[in-house]
Amino acid sequence: MQAIPEERESGGNFDPAPQKGKVLLVDSEPDRQARIAILKQHGFRVYPALSIEQARSRCRSGAYDVIVLNADSGQNMAFELYEQIHERDPRQHVLVMTAKELPENGSEHAVSSAPERLLERVELLLSTSKNREPLIA
Repeated sequence: MQAIPEERESGGNFDPAPQKGKVLLVDSEPDRQARIAILKQHGFRVYPALSIEQARSRCRSGAYDVIVLNADSGQNMAFELYEQIHERDPRQHVLVMTAKELPENGSEHAVSSAPERLLERVELLLSTSKNREPLIA
């Protein structure tokens, strides 16, 4: 089992932004760095996992405020992990993001994997959700 990596300050620079929460970002897509950067710029501590397997070893109840699963990195495995997380802790915030078009009936919780849209959804989820209901984003 891998330990959660400590976030390191680069070059001794101090980031005065308050931490809004811890996000496990499960994403192997090349543009994940943009998603990581925007979340960090807005005060989130981001723990990347490059595979579903790596994420499984890091998913502990209460360890993260939000777990973000990129379905485009392995759709079936992402939804399987989503179900496992939800079974263990139904109150855990989980977002499943995708760049693909979702059916019309799923559009209420649909958002692209664009960094700005992901940031919006994470902030909204943490600021308004009291019941920690999982969302498909």
